Amino acid sequence: TSSVQKNGKYYHTVNYLDNKGRPTRSCLILSQMRVFDARRLMQKYGMIGQEELELVREKVCRLLDKN
Repeated sequence: TSSVQKNGKYYHTVNYLDNKGRPTRSCLILSQMRVFDARRLMQKYGMIGQEELELVREKVCRLLDKN
């Protein structure tokens, strides 16, 4: 994730509530979906909703589709 907002097929902006209940916006960097910092496993920064998760899944599937 990144706090810098970018557009394009390798990025997806999400709005969510952080672990303190505050509205937060982050940019998911889809091209780095396997790269992450180990400390992120230790802390929960927030959680996106089911609808937002489905949008991310669809975008990742489109990136991986070779057709």
